[in-house]
Amino acid sequence: MRTVFLCLIIVSSSCASLQKGTRLSEHKKQLNAATKLIDDPTKQIDILLGSLTKMMSESLDFLDPNQGLKFINKYKDQNEKSIQKILSNLESWMGKMSATEKMSTVLSLVKEENVKNFIALVPKFEKKYKQIKFFSNISERLKGFFFGS
Repeated sequence: MRTVFLCLIIVSSSCASLQKGTRLSEHKKQLNAATKLIDDPTKQIDILLGSLTKMMSESLDFLDPNQGLKFINKYKDQNEKSIQKILSNLESWMGKMSATEKMSTVLSLVKEENVKNFIALVPKFEKKYKQIKFFSNISERLKGFFFGS
């Protein structure tokens, strides 16, 4: 009985690792594809917020915060360049707009499902993972994007 239990634990743990790797590679593919959409910043923000929201949700599913931190750090290591590239493009795009255009764009984006989900998850995520500087930097840049710097 004890051996069967140990085998189940080992199998479930390796399945969880495989799932984690699959999820991380999917994030990487999506964000890399988004960096190539320079002419469509709204699609870039949609992909970026979708990925960040999914990553936050996945990391909150870990019961052990240390496992969640490992997942977040792998996400960061794999995607930081792509995220920075997307954020720079979005800031450049918004920088070229008049105040009225910015307001209109932000209001239309705030209605998007990914934006709503992102905004809803940020407090829970920041509460559990306060010390993550990477996310704080992204969050601040996105706040500047939506609410002005």
